[in-house]
Amino acid sequence: MPSALLDVYQNGLGQILSQERLTYGIPNCASGTIPSTLPTAEKLFRRMEAELAKAWTDLTKETADSARKSAKELWTLVEPSVIAAECPFQVVWCLVPDSAGDLASVDSLYDAAKRSRRIAEHHGFRVPKCTQCGRREAAGGSNLARWRQFRSELEELPEIKLGLRIAAAETLCGVCTLKRFAGYLAPIAFPSTSAIAARDWLYLIESFSDLRGLLEELESSIGQVPGFDSDWADRAPLLFPRSLLAESHRARQLKDAQKTAALEAVEGAQKRLVQGIDATNSRSLQPAIPVAPPNYAAVISFDGDNMARCVRERREDLPKKIVSFQRALAERVDRQSEPGAIDALAGAQPFYLGGDEGVLLAPAGAALELAAELRQLWVETVGSAGGEGATLSVGVSIFDRERPLGPALATAHQALRSAKELPGKNGLGVTVSAASGSRWTAVQSFQGGWNSAREAALAIRSGRLARGWTHDVETFLRTLPEELWKSEPGFVQAVREEIKRLTYRRTVVPSNRSGQEERAEIWRRIGGDDEQPKLMTPEAGRALADQLHVVAFLGRLNSASRSQEVSDVS
Repeated sequence: MPSALLDVYQNGLGQILSQERLTYGIPNCASGTIPSTLPTAEKLFRRMEAELAKAWTDLTKETADSARKSAKELWTLVEPSVIAAECPFQVVWCLVPDSAGDLASVDSLYDAAKRSRRIAEHHGFRVPKCTQCGRREAAGGSNLARWRQFRSELEELPEIKLGLRIAAAETLCGVCTLKRFAGYLAPIAFPSTSAIAARDWLYLIESFSDLRGLLEELESSIGQVPGFDSDWADRAPLLFPRSLLAESHRARQLKDAQKTAALEAVEGAQKRLVQGIDATNSRSLQPAIPVAPPNYAAVISFDGDNMARCVRERREDLPKKIVSFQRALAERVDRQSEPGAIDALAGAQPFYLGGDEGVLLAPAGAALELAAELRQLWVETVGSAGGEGATLSVGVSIFDRERPLGPALATAHQALRSAKELPGKNGLGVTVSAASGSRWTAVQSFQGGWNSAREAALAIRSGRLARGWTHDVETFLRTLPEELWKSEPGFVQAVREEIKRLTYRRTVVPSNRSGQEERAEIWRRIGGDDEQPKLMTPEAGRALADQLHVVAFLGRLNSASRSQEVSDVS
């Protein structure tokens, strides 16, 4: 019996829904056996329907109580539409006697029940659709005249003018409005994309005692800027020179002397931090510290492969292992403040975790490391790295922190779908959307060269490999005739030797190491060694050519250069 179904059976859905979101994740579909008679099991599912409806009612009441205190005027306007919104969730279930068939027959019956379930009749209004879900009518009235009056009143509210809770251009339905307000029930706000993008850089700066005080001075000065001085304000954007410049320009245009003076103080604190970073870089043998955080964040979407078939075949152990995976993942993410938490997962922010699937947000520079750690955790807990077992596929979307999160989520899901379309699945898809508008994608199996690409990106980011390496290798690989990859004996080995030569040529040798040692170490990471060589298959070699744009982009993100903008990669 799956652990999720067992918990619902023993404790009820209401108790499950009230638990901390990261300590438990109930999948939206589960199958298994229940140790009871059919009438008793039917009561369980009937009770589940009632508990789900009650949970929605309780959420509505809790949200209303909170909103009346924190946003009374706005809530008064939207409350009628929110209260009228019915629970959008429905429980679909089926039961058969244990002697009547196996899980495959139950799943078949469930699919039939879902296809034939009764859909409630819906009489819509002639008003615009919700811009968030795209399905339900926007809140505000049953006809266009009432809706326009509602929109006029809404746009005059101070919260809307400041872009708080609801953007002026948004038209939300009652359900999506409740979801939006419910997000404010948590005592801590979900980090902005700017805060996510800056995480690794802040962690690095705080690890140097002589820079910690300068960073505190910068953060303190940001907290004095009007509009950024409230407890709820997102101050992360002003850590970025681009956003600081834009904010200063707006303040001068509006002739806001107070804000202009406060922003000038921020600029001064930022310059002192840059000077401190330069001084630290000049006397350190470690990789240079970037003078500002990268402007990119990443969405990571993951999902188990072939799960329906694998669960049917391994129903005694696989569901428990999947729950163990989720709980292990929940313990490893979002713990960057803990001493010694230096892995990529520590800097990831969970957006959603649900058994074998989920969505994470993270600094873009750590995207490949995070995908590798995620897969390794899957292998350790579920135990399938490849072949016909329950493997894991991952999709990554790297995007500018000031661009909307919605398209980035959609791009990550598309990258995941592309990875799952590979033969054997077990893949990683990465899409980079640069600020310039350029976009490129690399999709390969985890065995198809991603490890070499990840090591190359790490070497470039740490200053151990010149950024020109990606151009040299890609130029070389693109000139090779396709038919030679499989037709010529020894061709792949010859390609590998040339990449090795280019790697030796582009390795940056620090003053405290011998050139031979450093070059051999970098090549071992990228190309392997004689006992465990990498890039030894035609697929891996061709895959590297597609991945080099991603490698070059990630390598430039954490550069110590004054320019932190990354657009096209040649």
